[in-house]
Order: sequence, then structure tokens, then C-alpha cells
Amino acid sequence: MTAFERLAKARGEVALALARRLGVTISLSHRGAPPVTLFARVLEQSLLRLDQGSIVAEVRTITFELAVQDGFPRAQQGLEPITVGDAIVYRERTHAVSGPVRKDRGGWIYTVLAVEHKRLASGG
Repeated sequence: MTAFERLAKARGEVALALARRLGVTISLSHRGAPPVTLFARVLEQSLLRLDQGSIVAEVRTITFELAVQDGFPRAQQGLEPITVGDAIVYRERTHAVSGPVRKDRGGWIYTVLAVEHKRLASGG
């Protein structure tokens, strides 16, 4: 293992330790696979209410930081372990991973934007 690889792995281990201590647990379902429970840190959250005449909707966005850990999906056939469209369940709400998924240079820490769209009302 090169010095860069050791440093990247150590940074990932620090991120995972922080998530275990200060973070939350989420369930991640990668490409329709059974969900796995992972530790994550919530970096940012927002809630937007859209009112377009007869349609009222709520859009909730959350940015998560996930370190590689036991149960973390493996990259397969050139695809990243977390991709747009994967499902993240957090606080009993299902969010879809939205792009782009960012990772650190060593591939140990992923930053993911997840979005939940919920229609509140519609009329005619």
C-alpha cells in the first residue's frame, strides 16, 4: 500500500469513527439490492414547499457523508457503490440519491445528496 493509499484509508477511518459517534444510521439499497444499515453524517438538510396553483408538494434534501465500512456496497462492473437512483431510508423516510455522487480521491468517503418528493395536495 502506498503512502497516499494509507493516508486515504486513515482519513476514511476517521470519517467512519465520527459517523459512529456523532452521526446517524441509514439504510441504503444499491440498485435494488436488499438494504444495508450504515453509519453516516448529515452535513446539510433543507425543506422546500412548492405551491403551483392546485398542486402543493414538499421537497426534502439531505446531504450525507458516508465512509466505507462493513456492509458498504462494492463497486461492480465499473459502477460506483452508490449511484443516482439508489434508495436511502433515514428517519422512516425514503430518499432517492441524486447526482452527482462525490468521493474523495482515495475512494474512502462518499458525499451523497438524497431527495424526497412528496405531493401534499392536488385539485382541479
